[in-house]
Amino acid sequence: MMAMADANGLISGRGQAASLMLGSVGLLIFGVQPVLLGALVTEGRLVDAVIGPVVTAELLAVAVGSILGERVLRRASAPFVGIVAGLMLAAANLVALGSGSLALLLATRSLVGLSEGALVSITAVSIARSNHPARLSAYFLVVQTLLQLAVAGLLPLQPWAASLADASLTALAASGVVAAAVALLLPWRLCPPARDDQPRGSIRNCVTVLIAAGCYLGGVVVIWSFIGLWLSIHHKTATQEGQFIALALGFQIAGALMAALLSERLNSRWVIFGSAAIQSALVALLLSSGASDLLIYAFAIGYGFLWQFAQPAFTGLLVALDPDRRAVLLLPAAQLIGAALVPLLAAPLVRLGGPNAAMAFGASVFVVSAVLVAKLGARRFRTQRGYF
Repeated sequence: MMAMADANGLISGRGQAASLMLGSVGLLIFGVQPVLLGALVTEGRLVDAVIGPVVTAELLAVAVGSILGERVLRRASAPFVGIVAGLMLAAANLVALGSGSLALLLATRSLVGLSEGALVSITAVSIARSNHPARLSAYFLVVQTLLQLAVAGLLPLQPWAASLADASLTALAASGVVAAAVALLLPWRLCPPARDDQPRGSIRNCVTVLIAAGCYLGGVVVIWSFIGLWLSIHHKTATQEGQFIALALGFQIAGALMAALLSERLNSRWVIFGSAAIQSALVALLLSSGASDLLIYAFAIGYGFLWQFAQPAFTGLLVALDPDRRAVLLLPAAQLIGAALVPLLAAPLVRLGGPNAAMAFGASVFVVSAVLVAKLGARRFRTQRGYF
């Protein structure tokens, strides 16, 4: 039986839970991607030089899919969008089983990305329709992180496939089937907020926040992409790298839960500014530390916590600037574009100055995010209390 939306467009608890699950399936690739791409290289089906383009193609497709999904939701029922996106995700992953063709992998990962983006758009609309959008955004982070941890952790243990790459593709395909089933719990109509005329200043402020959000997540992904290489050149063991990842992932969940707890008590602009500034300082301290073990683990805790603690604040700030909540629907696309393009810009720096240069670039991107949000304060706009 389908969930219902009330006259104000608010969704029932069951409908919200279903939407969070769909978006988490849409972003499951973030947890599975290292396993999938690493296995494709190890099995000789992909060369490491083309990993970057494959990742970028999928992330940009997710961004495009999230925008297209929001438009389709204006004309089609939410269960229909969820079912089609889930089944398309499943089919595209299954087509790539056993393939070593770069053209086919690029095509299927792009198609998968469009499907994933459509699932994320359902979550974005659900958050925009919520009474507490920043809080629901924080819960979304918790659900997606737990799902990524579970699937990525279980994949290397799978006994039922000779190829780890094919096992990863099969797991992603299965997640699409699950999404199609969960979509039946969505309300029939899940229409995005209506367009409304906005003052030019409000639009400019929203664009500034969206750029800042892309920069923030782009900086996060740069660090995540190159921290393994940085640790290895500083002669850290695989065990230490695993401990770093485990700490960072654990404190991501802690950061998201803390954001949910404090979502109506903190000012979103200061949360973003402070998180970005501290992230930049932490990277600078790490690079100048001489690779001290204690500082590396402290960095993992602070970096992981602030990664997720700051994300819901972007939702809250956009709601404060745009009460009609249209800008919130563009947030996933902005973040995914940042996650795709910023690491791509950092990659050439590795050839020039090694992972230190890429990490320093990540720190500078955090500074850009902080500066952009600080500029909003100069306009002295009024906000409601808390994140929104």
